[in-house]
Amino acid sequence: MREITNPLNDFLEMEENDEELFTEFPFDTPPTQPAVQSAPAQPQTAAVPPAAQAPVVQMPAQPTQAAPQQMAAPVQNTAPTPAQGSLFEEAVAKTPIAQMPVTPAPAAHAPAATDELDPLTAALAKAKEQTDSRLIAGCVSRDAVFSYGKAKDPITDHECTFEDLRTKYESDFPELSESKRVSWTVTYGKESKSIHDPGSDKVYAIKAEIERSKKFLEGIRQAKTDLDKNPECIVKPYIKAQSKGEVIPLSSYKEFCSTEDEAHQSSKAIVILPSSDGRIYQMRRTPVGSFVAQTDHLPEFPHITPSFRLSLPKIPMNILLYIWDFFAELSEKYKSEALVHILYDTESGEYIVSVPKQRLTHTSVDSVMEEEYPEHIIHVMDMHSHNTMPAEFSLVDDADEKPTRLYAVMGRLDKAFPDIAVRASCGGKFIPVEPTEVFDTKSTSFSHPEGWDRQIQLPKPAKAPMLPVLKRHKLFRIGEKI
Repeated sequence: MREITNPLNDFLEMEENDEELFTEFPFDTPPTQPAVQSAPAQPQTAAVPPAAQAPVVQMPAQPTQAAPQQMAAPVQNTAPTPAQGSLFEEAVAKTPIAQMPVTPAPAAHAPAATDELDPLTAALAKAKEQTDSRLIAGCVSRDAVFSYGKAKDPITDHECTFEDLRTKYESDFPELSESKRVSWTVTYGKESKSIHDPGSDKVYAIKAEIERSKKFLEGIRQAKTDLDKNPECIVKPYIKAQSKGEVIPLSSYKEFCSTEDEAHQSSKAIVILPSSDGRIYQMRRTPVGSFVAQTDHLPEFPHITPSFRLSLPKIPMNILLYIWDFFAELSEKYKSEALVHILYDTESGEYIVSVPKQRLTHTSVDSVMEEEYPEHIIHVMDMHSHNTMPAEFSLVDDADEKPTRLYAVMGRLDKAFPDIAVRASCGGKFIPVEPTEVFDTKSTSFSHPEGWDRQIQLPKPAKAPMLPVLKRHKLFRIGEKI
């Protein structure tokens, strides 16, 4: 019986021996565009090249159990079908379909891969990532800095926690010895972060977290100075609670917290919280949840009333008299109001009166400051007149007198002695002030003639009784000669 060999095996052996397989083979049809045709009922014969050049037979990728006449005919890839009755046709006929090499036909429209980025987009993203890395490279390499008061010290231990820092520096700063009273913040460029778990949070982990943030990168990109391009990572502790003077005892179920985050971590039933709106709030915790509302009464805290206390010397009486004369003349001649500034010169220790440029009417004053006062000059008070009207602050005054300083109004200039009202503005919140608290009305601004004193006779004070003293075991009286 004649042994029939499979030409496919010969093909593979030729490939392993690096023989020139297609040197003289004509490539009339591109391999990527094979012609596909339906299988005929009977196999057709065609001219065949020499038997040594075995063609590649393409079969369906997944053969089915359909009848042979319904299957797609072998597709010629690079050569015609061998003649009927040849050794190749017998080998193909006796080789199971499942064992034949299969070359799947390319799809007419291959879908694009959805899990890969567009090459241009990927290149841009990679370039942007490299640019950001270069921008913050200097920041990443710099040490974080411990800062407290005027002390600054680089943090060289990259594994230390904030609690480790507190322990390290508490010997130099005893106020840091109580961990419950110490809070931490990390300020890095335009980013600031509060630390909620100083015992576990590591300094350089927080530093790296900020460096990856969008806000930090934007700050570096927009920086115009070298200082802004290479900001320091400042690690700063602060004392969130201090005791000075009388201690305010809170009930065991109450606690004072400076932030809402601290309040949520507290185990107390009632937590007292300050707010940016200037009010005090309380957080009450029950199994249902946390409730926050403004508190109306805190019996543990002292009652505070608005007040003003002058730190400079009182304004001499002669200053007030000069201003009175200036206002009275304008009121009498022109029925107009006016404005003056009372200043204090820290170099000479004296008060000065400045009259800014102004446009006057019967009921208003529009003034213009041409330049700021020097640093050694303190702007103590604005004082204006109300002509013959009462010395009361108007709504226009309320809207204008927002800077924190003293303000006064002088009215009823038609009387023998005018009326004066004084108040202090604390950021636009007004505090009534008695004129005698800021004006030295009891001082002798203008000394009286000395002759007046010579006309005065005062009763002589009674002599004090002599006090017995014991000296050298003998009793003497004060004034006696020993």
